[in-house]
Amino acid sequence: MDQLITEVLKIDNIAQEKIKSAKNKNKDILKNINKKKQDIITNMKNEANQKLSDFEKCELENFEEQISILEQKYQSDRKTLEQIYNENCNKWVKDIVLSTLSK
Repeated sequence: MDQLITEVLKIDNIAQEKIKSAKNKNKDILKNINKKKQDIITNMKNEANQKLSDFEKCELENFEEQISILEQKYQSDRKTLEQIYNENCNKWVKDIVLSTLSK
């Protein structure tokens, strides 16, 4: 009978040690969960910031490309207008003078 009680006490001690170890592991896991949660949040923020930065860069490049196209069109239109002016300037001046004198 004493041997049975001793054996039960040994099993109880082993169980208590396992419970204590499990509680300690549970505490460690809970601490790590918060750290991992913060790591995940930080990583997600970094990814979002990188995607936003890439998007802004792409939009800026598109904007600069559109500006370049508009500047080229402006220069082309300006040259065309200057050419038309140079070709017709004398005629227009004559027409204006004649029109003014004939009134």
